Amino acid sequence: MQPTRRQRLEVALEELRNDGSGAEAVFEWFGERDAERTEAWLSNCETTLQCLEEAREQPYDLRGDWVSALPAASVFSRQGEVHPLAAPFVHVRDSMTTLGRGSGFVTVFRGPVRLKGHVRIDGMVVIIGDLEVDGFLEHFSDPGDCLMVLGTETLTSLSVGWAHFVMGALNAQVRFYSYNAINEGLMHVTGTCSVALDIEDQSGGDEPSRWAPLARLLEPPVDGEFDGERLCELVASGACRVVEGRHELRV
Repeated sequence: MQPTRRQRLEVALEELRNDGSGAEAVFEWFGERDAERTEAWLSNCETTLQCLEEAREQPYDLRGDWVSALPAASVFSRQGEVHPLAAPFVHVRDSMTTLGRGSGFVTVFRGPVRLKGHVRIDGMVVIIGDLEVDGFLEHFSDPGDCLMVLGTETLTSLSVGWAHFVMGALNAQVRFYSYNAINEGLMHVTGTCSVALDIEDQSGGDEPSRWAPLARLLEPPVDGEFDGERLCELVASGACRVVEGRHELRV
């Protein structure tokens, strides 16, 4: 007899909690669960797993429910049923690569996933393994969007978005928290963070002159006015890089 979805989820959860991946910190994000809340969570995980297996959209009330998507994605991957890096799971247009199929879907890739250029997230995306972006992982602000990396994430530049979990180490030249990300975004890294330049935009872009001190942290220096998004693009393109050291700046 084939194990039920609940049984497969329980096995995967037990392994994830004890494999040192950092996933346990994500599962326990909402704190302790009593028996009723645990049952509701596992039921949501079952529904998400069923949607993955049947290649259909999630119910509206589960869109953005990343704490249920991660266990379901783990089971899906253990069954050998990850999604290919091709349409409709990946869209490439000009220099932009979009991962995911929209807010109604969970998309699961097996790492290492290696990408170049400009990358965006559309919906809930889970990578079972490492993610490497030789370029710019841009801000994604839809509340249904989420990126979960069950491994190490290595980027040139990153703009923090709605929800982003790295269950491993994070390595980047630039990590940018926009004004919206400071107020509404979420990024949680369970491993070590190696970021050359962390920037927070507390003015919402209303005072361009506040970015001027960043010029001395780049080589070669950047001419003209710029903001966090342009800075991420410049560093990602190789036009400049962050000077040696570890820097934090609030503008």
